Amino acid sequence: ILLDDNLADLLPDSRDDGLRELVEELAEDLNKRERMVLALILEGYTTKEIAAKMNLKTKGVETLRFRMIKKMRETCKRKNLM
Repeated sequence: ILLDDNLADLLPDSRDDGLRELVEELAEDLNKRERMVLALILEGYTTKEIAAKMNLKTKGVETLRFRMIKKMRETCKRKNLM
């Protein structure tokens, strides 16, 4: 997993610049592990598969997902995207 990859590039058939920009904005406040989880989600991996790839327990991945979603919601509110 390359953390420096543009996360929006992982969106399937993403040709919509607005969508690409939104994904990048939402991900900007995520830490390294949360960005890894997001990248794997965008690639279609399940929570169990992500846990195995990251050498974590399923609960750990669920916690990262929860924090990631919370941060992304806060970013949406802060930038008036909701």
